[in-house]
Amino acid sequence: MKISRTSSRIMQQTPQKQQLFLLAFVGLIFMLGLAFTFNREQFIRYKSDFFQRWYATTKLLEAGRNLYDDQNGAEALQIVYGDGVKPFDETNFYYPAHLLLFIMPLAAIPYQPAHFIWTVLVQIFIVIGLTAVMRTWHWPDKVLPISLYLIAVILSVPYFQHTIWGQFNSIGIMGLGLSLAALARKRYGWGGIWAVALTFKPHTTIITLAFLLLWSLFQRERWRFLLGFTLTGLVCWGVAELAQPGWVWDFVQAVKGYTAVINKASGQNDFGKQAAVLSSIIAAFALFWKQRRASVPSPAFAGCLALSAGISSLAIPIIGMFHVLIFPLILIPLLASYQAYRSRWYRPALVSFIAIYFLGWLGFLGGFLAAPGMHIIWSETINKILLPLLVIGWALPLCFVSRPRHLPE
Repeated sequence: MKISRTSSRIMQQTPQKQQLFLLAFVGLIFMLGLAFTFNREQFIRYKSDFFQRWYATTKLLEAGRNLYDDQNGAEALQIVYGDGVKPFDETNFYYPAHLLLFIMPLAAIPYQPAHFIWTVLVQIFIVIGLTAVMRTWHWPDKVLPISLYLIAVILSVPYFQHTIWGQFNSIGIMGLGLSLAALARKRYGWGGIWAVALTFKPHTTIITLAFLLLWSLFQRERWRFLLGFTLTGLVCWGVAELAQPGWVWDFVQAVKGYTAVINKASGQNDFGKQAAVLSSIIAAFALFWKQRRASVPSPAFAGCLALSAGISSLAIPIIGMFHVLIFPLILIPLLASYQAYRSRWYRPALVSFIAIYFLGWLGFLGGFLAAPGMHIIWSETINKILLPLLVIGWALPLCFVSRPRHLPE
């Protein structure tokens, strides 16, 4: 009897595994096709953020030039636009130098194949992060909803924008997903190791990282998270230090020159806005403190995680919609928690996020009928403002769950 039940379970799992394999294969073909298409367009290829950082890395390797030297950005601009273009701040290297761990191997080959490889990798990183969290929270739990969710992500406006510009946010998405999967299995050391991925583009996930570090302080077994994070961070610093000695000071000085980009992204001199941002961050950390003993996975942890991402998105001024790609990952534990513990609110939550998704596309497509550039402005308004507000709105009720509980296996 036991053997027959086991055989029946295996037979049921086999078609699902085959379907998932087919989904992965089709997805890979799509990613390769998208990368190939963008790689053929010279303007897209050289306008990519990856080009400017790849160029600075090649100069470091060939001539020993400082990664953060403004000359790198000026020369990259000249290559893209030709002579007579005034340098602007976005072209400089405003990342921690341990990003070299990803860029340096690609700087050893010509730019066009390097761009193709990177454009494929940034997409794979996103899927790895999403898959790790799906398997941990068991949401979605069937092939069809898994397929629909992944298709919705890779056909979203932020996904295309992130891929076109060769952004680095997906490193953090992959790392966060793998970190959460490790934490749910109480492999805290591995969770800390993977969380270091959030430091490659730190300003986009700084509050989420701070939440995880705070959360890890209050139980002895979680200190392994801090140990894994610290040791891996030191390794990353050391590798970057070998390539460019004294890079931390250079990085700090370079970031001070980022004010033009910050002012372009948002009105940072607005006292009222600064006060609102500071107040919301303080309130969020008060809730993180309240739920500092929440387990993973639990509704309280999912709520605090989503709140950290929502506050980060609204508080940190960022150009573009690249950073909102963290929300498809964040929504998995959020919606899984509503389905398991607040079931009557699950459908309204799910429908609200589906509505925002299609509203984002409607704003993007409808903007083409208005003035030039409105398709980006309308889409950004929905994805950078309304989506984070919606995430915060659904996260807050979970943040007040009094007794952290594990989701069912």
